[in-house]
Amino acid sequence: MAARHTMGSADAAWLHMDRPENLMVIHSVMWFDEPVDWDRLREVVRERLVEPFPRFRQRVSEATLGVGLPSWEDDDAFDLDLHLHRVALPAPGDEAALQTFVADRMTVPLDRARALWEFHLIDGYGEGSAILARMHHAIADGIALARVMLSLTDETPEDGGPALTEPQDAPGRGPLG
Repeated sequence: MAARHTMGSADAAWLHMDRPENLMVIHSVMWFDEPVDWDRLREVVRERLVEPFPRFRQRVSEATLGVGLPSWEDDDAFDLDLHLHRVALPAPGDEAALQTFVADRMTVPLDRARALWEFHLIDGYGEGSAILARMHHAIADGIALARVMLSLTDETPEDGGPALTEPQDAPGRGPLG
């Protein structure tokens, strides 16, 4: 049986404020001068996001009969590949094309049957790539998620090793796990 952790009241409020016309999803865009390697991205997300932060492998379980706070529940069928998507940016692959792609994704709700996040590797942004990260605000506040995003990056392109900042507990609303 999957472990359950009652969601904090602030996180539950963000979850329940989610509406088709006003999604409570935080969007981050990172762009790179060179193409991003798909396999490397997958490994970095697994090592620096999914493994250290349990929230990224948990789904929401609403309270029974709608009474009480929802819970975070371990997803025993978690599949990283359902959260990672690869797309090609249409020509001319410029900033306007990237903005159009991001704007289109901003209108799509996250699947409540899975952990509330997804990444899109966008090939063909100029000479490189971009990554769109979409994470529901119920996971953590914007500052905590900014720190999580930084944990995915290296200090220099040559590093390919340790993250710029090591994964830590999120400030404000407590740990992400």
